Amino acid sequence: MQEFYFSAKGRISRKQWWLRFVLPLIGLYLVIVVLAVGIIAALGEAGAIASILLLPVYIALIWTSVCVGAKRFHDRDMSGWWVLYFMLIGLGITAVQYGAIFLFGPDNVLGGIIAGVALLASLVVSIVQIVILGFLPGTKGPNQYGADPLDPTGGTAATFA
Repeated sequence: MQEFYFSAKGRISRKQWWLRFVLPLIGLYLVIVVLAVGIIAALGEAGAIASILLLPVYIALIWTSVCVGAKRFHDRDMSGWWVLYFMLIGLGITAVQYGAIFLFGPDNVLGGIIAGVALLASLVVSIVQIVILGFLPGTKGPNQYGADPLDPTGGTAATFA
């Protein structure tokens, strides 16, 4: 289990990505949101500061996302660096959104249009990544990143045939 979540080596199938990563991640995010809102509601302004205690959980989630995403890209015979490319694109788009609001002000129409276009770009990039990781099949048979996760023999059948 530790290797699945904290190592970027190897390959995983779409089914593993959805069932062992995406669904638990959604559940964990819901728990984190409920905890953070509860802490802030109970402690007020001090709760916002106390919610920083969740920072190690966020860091672990980022690392886990990188590792599991890299393995899905590996299954597609793509470099695991694609995870970071998508993250950098997302950070750049987020910077444009906040930059537009900061530079033009929250009530400025041009700032709102730029932020809205950046939001749509972010949505498109996210959809592309979800399609690649969650819907496109991996390469059949072994590739440079390891054995096919859908091959029950681990790629040894052809070797010993």
